[in-house]
Amino acid sequence: MLDIPKRLFEALEQKPITNRVRNNQQMYPSSASVRLKNGDIQGACARQTYYRWFAASRDGQMDPETQLVCDYGDALHDMLTGLMSRTSRLSNLDILSVEQGFYNPSIFGAGRTDGVLYDNNTNLIHGLEIKTVGDYKSTVTIDSPAVEHILQSAQYLHEYNENAKKCGTQEIQDWIILYLARSENYKLKKYPHRSPFKYLWQFTVEIDKTDQHVIVTTQAGNVIHYREITISGIYDRFKENLKSIKEKKIPDREFEYQYSEEKLTAMSKLTYAQGGLSKPDTAKVDKWIAAGAPEGELGLSKGDFSCRYCDYSKTCYSDASDVFDVENTALINIKKPETTEEDTDSHQTHDIF
Repeated sequence: MLDIPKRLFEALEQKPITNRVRNNQQMYPSSASVRLKNGDIQGACARQTYYRWFAASRDGQMDPETQLVCDYGDALHDMLTGLMSRTSRLSNLDILSVEQGFYNPSIFGAGRTDGVLYDNNTNLIHGLEIKTVGDYKSTVTIDSPAVEHILQSAQYLHEYNENAKKCGTQEIQDWIILYLARSENYKLKKYPHRSPFKYLWQFTVEIDKTDQHVIVTTQAGNVIHYREITISGIYDRFKENLKSIKEKKIPDREFEYQYSEEKLTAMSKLTYAQGGLSKPDTAKVDKWIAAGAPEGELGLSKGDFSCRYCDYSKTCYSDASDVFDVENTALINIKKPETTEEDTDSHQTHDIF
């Protein structure tokens, strides 16, 4: 019997199949982050950027299952943009550009937007970022978008409008994050996001004119102010990462692969919406405490997604986490990205959860 899934899996185990080319030595919107007043980091890990820049070995290389999910996301992304294009006359929305690139030499920053839309009803321009999400991620992005998506969209909006000012062209109104779920679940079936579609909903990202903090409007029209996420904070963080790279000094770890038993115990006291544990995990902690909380025996495997699904997690947590060839890697090797072949955010539009 011809076993197609088995053949495909074995083929992808040998080598990831991709047409994407990515310059390691650039700062991408997908690696944006911000440092909060309490010192916590929201967004991407500085170490991950450092490892990528110096071409460390990707010990967490894309596995066949993940590649299938990413290709599925790519196909859904193309389907949605195609649908918007075919219905433009009826929706009065024109797609002005698809995958428009930008380059900011001050931070060695490069990116490519999913699209720019023109609303014929209002004569306003809107940016577009499409995110395909799996079962878990869809449930947590119904009420508010993922922080990494907010940071990415805020940078796109800022870069676009800065360029518009230089060119004397119309500035953009906001940046829309359009979520498309790859599967159904109970929460989506209840239409909690107020979209007429079960599996398609949006948020809009704007930048406050006074202090440049980020403002998000939900599909239902609720306004959320992210006062600690500012444009200056995002770009300060890029500069902080570049400083580490120029000094060839690896940043401290900012996320945890495995939470301590003390942290897991504290998390068990919070609701899931507050960042606490699920009911089964909370029950496991309660059972462990009832048994006297023997040290090292909780057995709950849980940590930050930034670590758990990082391409460099083994390198980062090894005894020699700087074994890759930093000294012989060119410090500055920046080229303006090509607009035809290079995809500066390869596989960054699709969350695998």
